Amino acid sequence: LIYGTQENGLRGGTENTYGIIGLNKAIEYCDLNIEKEMCNKRNYFIDLLKRKFGCVLNGHSAYRLPNNINVTFPQNITGEALLYMLDISNVKISIGSACNSHSYQPSHVLKAIGLSDDEAMRTVRFTLPNDIAYEDINRVVEEIDKAIEKCDPFFVKSLHDAAENIRDFHARQKQQSWLTTKENGVIVSKGVFAQHV
Repeated sequence: LIYGTQENGLRGGTENTYGIIGLNKAIEYCDLNIEKEMCNKRNYFIDLLKRKFGCVLNGHSAYRLPNNINVTFPQNITGEALLYMLDISNVKISIGSACNSHSYQPSHVLKAIGLSDDEAMRTVRFTLPNDIAYEDINRVVEEIDKAIEKCDPFFVKSLHDAAENIRDFHARQKQQSWLTTKENGVIVSKGVFAQHV
């Protein structure tokens, strides 16, 4: 029906109550099954990380998002080194929140839950997609194992030093005030960039 006066003039006809109830039940059933399956896969992954690498789970083991894993690795590797090594194998992990992606400081949230700066720097987050299979999880664990083998202490220190240099560069860049002058219709900023006006 078009232009009916039902529903305060918003639409013609009345709501399909039985359809709404049925759809709601279908969504509840679907979500429960997906969440349960995701929790099983998440817990399987967490168990492998603990047994194989000695990782420590951050947060509650059960009361957490079904696709979220946040772990601290032992002292032989940093989250940053693992991020770079796994990226080569097309395994994506996170070492910080998206809103702080340009920050090189340890996460204030991880520190608030009691982690030291060193532990926070060895912490990574895995976010599992809905369609991940157990075989995918096993492959990721294999890639982590390979990455840790490749990351000898010298390599990890080199990555850490490189990251420190980047942090220092960004800190200096933020502190500098870029003075601009106009010469022949061109804005010049301390010789770093030029833009036509």
